Amino acid sequence: MEAQDSFHAYVSGRLAALSRLAFLLCGDRHTAEDLVQVTLIRVAARRERVIAGGDPDPYVRRAMVNQHVSLWRRRWRLPGDVWRRGRRRRYQGRIAGAGTALLCLVGVAVLPGLGGGAQPAEGATAVIPASIERPYPWQATVDASPPGRASVLFGGDSLGLGSDPFETEGGKLAVVGRGGDYRTLRYPTGKQRAGLDVRLSPDGHLVAQSELHDGPAGWLVVTDLRTGRSRGYGNGPAACCYEVAAWRPDSGAVLVQHRVGEHSQLTLVDLASGTELPIDGAAPRDVDRFAWAAAFAPDGASFVAAFPTGGGTELRAFDANGQRRWSHDLGSRRLAGAGAYTADGSAIAVLTMTGCADDCDPAQLAGRRWTVSYLDAATGAERGGPAVTAAVVLIRRRVMRRRRAAAWA
Repeated sequence: MEAQDSFHAYVSGRLAALSRLAFLLCGDRHTAEDLVQVTLIRVAARRERVIAGGDPDPYVRRAMVNQHVSLWRRRWRLPGDVWRRGRRRRYQGRIAGAGTALLCLVGVAVLPGLGGGAQPAEGATAVIPASIERPYPWQATVDASPPGRASVLFGGDSLGLGSDPFETEGGKLAVVGRGGDYRTLRYPTGKQRAGLDVRLSPDGHLVAQSELHDGPAGWLVVTDLRTGRSRGYGNGPAACCYEVAAWRPDSGAVLVQHRVGEHSQLTLVDLASGTELPIDGAAPRDVDRFAWAAAFAPDGASFVAAFPTGGGTELRAFDANGQRRWSHDLGSRRLAGAGAYTADGSAIAVLTMTGCADDCDPAQLAGRRWTVSYLDAATGAERGGPAVTAAVVLIRRRVMRRRRAAAWA
C-alpha cells in the first residue's frame, strides 16, 4: 500500500515533465499521450521494486525512452482497446468525496446533499457500477475514443480529474461506459459539476454542458458519446449564461436556465430542430436551489419547475408546449430533484429539510433530516404518496496522503 501511495505521489508531481519528455521524443501530442500511458502502465506493474530503489524518475524516463525506441523499430500501433487494458491494471483505490452517498428516494428521486459528485443515467435499463475508480491523468477523451452509451458521469479534484498535463488550466469530468471504459470530457475551467452544470441524458447517449474544450460555439453544447461529436445550440457565449436543469425522458430535449443578470429564463431546447422555447418569464436566480430546479413526468408530456419567490419557492407545472397548468406555493420546501415524479407520474415528491442550512460543519451536515411529502401531478394539490424506504448505499472511499499534489480532496 505504501508503494502504491508513493507511486501515485510521484505520478502526480512528475506527470507534466514526463509528458513534455514524451512530446520531445514523439513530436506529436496524441502519440506522446499514448507513450506516457503505456510507460506508466508498465512501470506501475513493478512499482514496489521501483519505489524501493529510491528516486523512480531515472527508471521511468529510461523506460519511456526504451518504449519509444521499441515502438519506432517495430512500427507498432496502439490497439484500439488500450484504455480498457489500462483500466484492468488500474489501482484499486475507489473514488468518493467525504460523506458522499447515493440515496434511493421513491425509486429515482434525487435527495439534496449528493452535490455534483456522480450522476448515473436514468431509466429502467440504467446500469450503475458497483464502484467508481478514478481515471488516469492521461485518460483518453470522449472525442478521441468515444465510450458509447454511459452509465455514470462524475468529477472531483483528485488525480486524474485535474488539468491536462499539456495545459495550465482547465478541468475534467469522467465518463464510465456501459462496458466499463473510462473516458474524460475536458473543459476550459475547473468549475463544471457532474449532475448540475453537466448532465448525462436518461438513455446514457448524450451529455449536455455549457462549454467544452475546443467545442463548438453556443451556450449549450451537447456531446454524443457514441460518436464523440458535439453540437452547439444558442447564440450566446459559452459558460456565461446557462445551466442545465433537466433532460426530457426521451433524451430529445433539455431544459436549461439561461442567466440574464440576477434573473434566469427557463428555456426548453429541442435537440433535433434547435428550437428554443421560453418557459414563463424571467425569475430571480437562486443558486442554492438550482439542483432542485425542474423535473419531467415519466412520459415527457409535462414538467414542473421551481421559481424562487420572496418568501420561498413556487412550483409551476407546464405541458409539453410550455403552457402553465397550475402553480403551488412550496414555502421552504424543495422539489425532489430531476426524478421527483413517482414512477406512474401521478405524484410529485417535495422535500422539507430540518437542521443546519448554511456554513455547516460535518456533524451538522450528518444531523440533517429530510421529510418527503407529495403533490398531485394533475392539480398541484397536497396528497399522499409512496412510503420512502430508507435505502442508503455508501461508496467506499480511500484517501491518498498529500505530498506534492493532492490525490484526493
